[in-house]
Amino acid sequence: MQTADDLNTLFAAIGNSLSRDVDVTDEQYLELLERKRIKTPNSMFLSSTTPQEIIQIVSMMKTKESQNIYSWNVQLLKRAIEYLAEPLSRLVNSCIECGYFPEELKVAKVLPLYKKDNQNICGNYRLISILPVISKIFYS
Repeated sequence: MQTADDLNTLFAAIGNSLSRDVDVTDEQYLELLERKRIKTPNSMFLSSTTPQEIIQIVSMMKTKESQNIYSWNVQLLKRAIEYLAEPLSRLVNSCIECGYFPEELKVAKVLPLYKKDNQNICGNYRLISILPVISKIFYS
């Protein structure tokens, strides 16, 4: 079996490998962005949330036991949501008001997941990212 270092080396190189295969100049990229840009007269507006909405969002999450980097999972959040809904609502509203998303909620736990064939070959794995459970509330 190859080591974690081998998996890390493989997956860390994917971005550079893919970028070498794409032949796009800065001008082509800017033209593509301009063509794909959606022209709207209004900017995006986010409305504030309530503890009840937080409870509803959490109750609709799939109950999973996989833990994020902070050792939290959806199952734990669901058990504690009646105590956490109010402070989470205030946190979300403060972030919306300030236009800030905490760096701590952007950090994912990245794990290799076996796909098929020989388990001793790094290329037979794909990466999955487990985001902090709290950040999923923001995305909803």
